[in-house]
Order: sequence, then C-alpha cells, then structure tokens
Amino acid sequence: MKDSFVFYESFYDILQMLPDDKDWRTSIESVCEYAFTGEHEPLPTFALEIAFKHFQVSIDGADKRYQKAIEDGKKGGRPRKWIDQTEAELLYSEFGSWEKVAEELDVSRETLRKARAAWLKRNAKKPKNLSVSVSVSDSDAVAESESDIRNNNKPSQTADGADAPPPVPDKTIDELMGWPPLPD
Repeated sequence: MKDSFVFYESFYDILQMLPDDKDWRTSIESVCEYAFTGEHEPLPTFALEIAFKHFQVSIDGADKRYQKAIEDGKKGGRPRKWIDQTEAELLYSEFGSWEKVAEELDVSRETLRKARAAWLKRNAKKPKNLSVSVSVSDSDAVAESESDIRNNNKPSQTADGADAPPPVPDKTIDELMGWPPLPD
C-alpha cells in the first residue's frame, strides 16, 4: 500500500469546475481512496465519474512509471561506459586534444579523466624498497631525500633544527602519463 501520491495541477483545474463543495469533498475522498488502496466507490453523478477517470489515468501512469523506476534500479543503474585505452591514445595523437577525444568517444570529459586515472593506476608500478640518502656538508647540515620524506611521512630538518625546503609535489596523473591537462 502506498503512503503518498502526486496531486497534479490538472486535478485542481478539474476540481475548480465542480459546482459545489460537496462535489469537491466527494472527488478528493475518491481520489485519495483510489491512490492509496487501488479501489474506489462509485460516484453519485456522471460528471464526477468523468472527472475521476482523468484522476485515475494520471495516478495509474505515475504508479507505472514509479514501478518501472524500481525495477530499473534493481538492475544496478546505467552501465559504465568502457573506454579502450589504445583507441583513446590513437585519437589523441590524431586530434591532439582530450576534449575532442571525449567528443569522438561520446563520453564526458570527466568520464575520460576517470578512465585515464584508472589506466595510470593499472599500469603504475609500486616502488620497491626506497633507499634513504643523507648528505652532510661542511656546515654540518643534514638533508633527507624526497623518497625518505615520503616513506617516513615526517618533515625534513637540517642539523641546526631549521626546516628543510618542502619536497617537490607529486606530479598529476596527466604529467605522469605525458598528457596535457584537460581544460577546466
């Protein structure tokens, strides 16, 4: 049993044409009864029955669309678009623009960006044991390498306690793949 229904503007327009308040109440009760239970009592006048048919058709249509949406949702939604990496790279070499590649493949720029990130992740090699290098200069300043900073997740300091310059930021996916970034 449903606990709500859509009351369309056309319902109100029809109700405005009814001659008295008793017909309003009878029509509203009949519409609610049908919307919530699927059944209704016969109406006292032919005019009210004609008005009710309009309500019934609208309520049934909305219910049918709702049931279809439920069934479609059980299927898992819209399937993902699969983008072939080789084809996309060939198109990029032809067009020179990822925006044009997205248009040619009929996908959004964001979908293409996500696919490119997945390709990078799939093709990326995880670093093996990182080494730590420490250099000592005449001024007794000790500097850690960037790989040591990333590995230990702690800031680098010189021997006198001053902060060393920040490490070089990670490259973006586009830079690692040698692709120009997509325009924003």
